[in-house]
This record gives sequence, C-alpha cells and structure tokens, in this order.
Amino acid sequence: MIYALFILFITLLLGVIVYLINQLVKSKDHQIARLQSELDTLIGRKRQTGATMAGLEDAMATLINIQYNRDVDNHRLETALNMLQKLRQGPYAYDPETPSGNRKEYK
Repeated sequence: MIYALFILFITLLLGVIVYLINQLVKSKDHQIARLQSELDTLIGRKRQTGATMAGLEDAMATLINIQYNRDVDNHRLETALNMLQKLRQGPYAYDPETPSGNRKEYK
C-alpha cells in the first residue's frame, strides 16, 4: 500500500515537472516567434538615404545652436534686469564699479 502511494506520488511529481518544462518551452517558442516577427519588420523597413540623414543632422545642429544662443541671451537679459532692479531701489543703490558680466563665458 505505501509502496503504491509512493509510486503514485513520484508519478504525479514527474507529471508536474514535465508540465512545467512543456510550459517553459512554449513560452520560449512564443518569445522566439515574437522576436522573429520584430526582426522581419525591421528588415522590411525602408532606410533613410545618406542625404536625408545629412539634412536631419544639419537641422538638429541648427536647433541646438539656437537653443545655446537662447540660453546666452537669457543670461544677458537676466543680468540687465538685475541692474535695472538695483537702480529702481534708489539713486545710490547701484554700485558703478559692478562688472557688466563674465565675458570669458561667451568666447
């Protein structure tokens, strides 16, 4: 009797192990199929020409240059605004020896 229960338990345990292995293999097969379809999509996609890529890079460089110049201009506007706010405080609030800005930063 105990021997039969032991055999039944081992059989059930082996069945569960085989089921789990089967599920793992199906999962991996599904992942492989999904990756293969993504690869096929990438292979079928049209590529940009060299001229298009060069044009995109030039446009991006121009936009980055505009953004940098905007940052510099914002800093200059902030400096001028601070000077005017200091002048607004009174006729002697502004120190005439105050430097107008760091010129090394913009070279």
